[in-house]
Amino acid sequence: MSKKYLGDGLYIEIGPYPGAFTLTAENGVDVQDRIILEGSTIRALADYIHRSGPTLKDVFDNINFRS
Repeated sequence: MSKKYLGDGLYIEIGPYPGAFTLTAENGVDVQDRIILEGSTIRALADYIHRSGPTLKDVFDNINFRS
């Protein structure tokens, strides 16, 4: 699967190994930063979003994840 642009110079792709995602911050020419999210980190991020209060949770509740 190829990279998907998320916005604000941020891209996501599956990998580099099963159960992980790679986020890259790019300036249109080069990758400036790379973060590999493993399953436990993804779960922790989801938990943080869920517990963060109504403002951030409302944002995620209104995202159409099917598009």
